Amino acid sequence: MKIQLEQIQSLPKILLHEHLDGGVRPETLIKFAQKYSISLPRTMISQLKKWFVDQSKGSLEYCIKAFDLTCSIMQTIEALEQIAYEALVDAAKDNIIYAEIRFCPTLHTKHGLNLHQVMDSVIRGFERAKADFGIEYGIIICAIRSLIPEINYQLAKLTSDYFGNSVVGFDVAGLERGFPLTRHESAIKLIHTNQIPLTIHAGEAVGIESISEAINFGASRIGHASTLLSGLTEKHQHLAHYIKTKNIHLEINLSSNLITGVVKNLASHPFIQLYQEGYNLALNTDDTLMFNTTLSNEYFIACNEYNLNLDDIYKMNLNALNSSFAPIEKKTKCKNKFNYKI
Repeated sequence: MKIQLEQIQSLPKILLHEHLDGGVRPETLIKFAQKYSISLPRTMISQLKKWFVDQSKGSLEYCIKAFDLTCSIMQTIEALEQIAYEALVDAAKDNIIYAEIRFCPTLHTKHGLNLHQVMDSVIRGFERAKADFGIEYGIIICAIRSLIPEINYQLAKLTSDYFGNSVVGFDVAGLERGFPLTRHESAIKLIHTNQIPLTIHAGEAVGIESISEAINFGASRIGHASTLLSGLTEKHQHLAHYIKTKNIHLEINLSSNLITGVVKNLASHPFIQLYQEGYNLALNTDDTLMFNTTLSNEYFIACNEYNLNLDDIYKMNLNALNSSFAPIEKKTKCKNKFNYKI
């Protein structure tokens, strides 16, 4: 029997890869744009949602530019707290019981806020959502490949300051081509020195060499990894084998990769082969606004495209929980909420 979207929505789920500035409610963007006199390309909610998806079509570079608009709104304590609150509320309404939300605090300091004000505003929003809806969360602070190394080192220090206080990990995001991880070796070294979990965007729009670099820099999770099975040489086969045997988690983003043109169609996405071969992976949203999606929708797409069932959804969400950066007691608490009837 075909799985319905409502069935998936009713299941408890785990989200590991969502960008705060990529999941803003359109109505909230409109509200703060009017308040702060910021021009928007569209002023109707439906049209603005479509604009973001259209901006992301066929190009990761164009998609990243769309973040300039959301970040232009997210420059005040009020906006940051509300957007953080709504991000977790929307996740809870999709029956996500634990969410790791990532963002780069530096991008929200253009109008006078300092890094600690940014962090504290977001944490307040998340804590309110947790109190109101019971959802558990963790923050991943993002470095950006194109930023100068000194800024990303400061972000690594900020992560160290807040680690254990809502922050659970560190990420290196942004365009891969032309921005190798070697530029940010000092930031990543500090993260490892302080024993902070590391995930890295890699293999999203460039080849498997980027994934190899991320593994060499000590990532325990890989964001996207959509080129992992592309043109495997003997050397790369060893890398794929290493990722599988070491249980390195792959944060898969189907709609994101399809809309930005990373894959031509879902049939060519490596997800199903990776899943069938036993890699540790789960589905994610990446940016709910940019790709007009939810986590339930991502699993619904996978069920329709690849003939998956509820058992598969359970396995992937268990993968996500076990591979999350949450402390063990939070993982246990969430696991007790799993009520799948397979």
